[in-house]
Amino acid sequence: MHIDRDQWSAYLRQYSLHYLVIALSAVLGAYAEFVLVPRTASLRFQKDDPSISKSYVENELVSTPECIAMSLVLGAMIICGYCTAGKKYLRKIGSAPWTGGRPDGLSREWHLLHLSLVCQMLALSVTAALTCALKLLIGNTRPDFLARCQLRVNASQDMLPFYTIDNCHQRDMNVLYEGLKSTPSGHSSLIACGLGFLYLWQCKFVSGPRKRHAWCPILALLVMLSRVIDHKHHWYDLVFGGLLGYTVLLFAWRSVFESGAPTLLPPPVNYA
Repeated sequence: MHIDRDQWSAYLRQYSLHYLVIALSAVLGAYAEFVLVPRTASLRFQKDDPSISKSYVENELVSTPECIAMSLVLGAMIICGYCTAGKKYLRKIGSAPWTGGRPDGLSREWHLLHLSLVCQMLALSVTAALTCALKLLIGNTRPDFLARCQLRVNASQDMLPFYTIDNCHQRDMNVLYEGLKSTPSGHSSLIACGLGFLYLWQCKFVSGPRKRHAWCPILALLVMLSRVIDHKHHWYDLVFGGLLGYTVLLFAWRSVFESGAPTLLPPPVNYA
């Protein structure tokens, strides 16, 4: 089969900005998560504050790798399955802004698969980067902060109205700094974005009633609630994170599936 390089080059250039945003967001998100630390200069807390006096739960109901797997891997596998082996379950794809600009030889199903993965990665990478940045900027204490802090005060300090991070005796700084990353909830933003995307995608492209896809928001809600059960977040962290993830998802969806693509690609170059 002849591959027209000019058509494929033009096709990929249509989404070059999306690729760039995905790469930059992934790098910035990783840098914010693994290199930078929350602000502590303005941190003040009370030793009898009930909102930060929960116990520290080491074995989480839903770990970070499990949340990433449900947000990213699960959706990608389901979408790949529908666009390859399960084509008969897809709705008939009519004329839409995103259907144009395909090179010769690329079926609509493979074009849909490519755009779906681009949209998913765009939404999740931007959500992750924004979540990590906001955690550092806000620096809010988790419900189990005092257990992480391991506060120790002498007799002269016992009656102080507020304490600082200097009064913490936690030797593992990663555990301590994680205690200052409560707002927004990363689990909530990622799962709302990832499973929210999968829900929208199935409702849009998979034939059948929408109610069969209701497991997506239900699973997302259960993951979010697990963060309160594990004493990792306040209720408003879940709301903030969920709204953040779903809002980014909607913008990503519009940029990929509702923006027009050129209907005609440049013709092959004639070197004769």
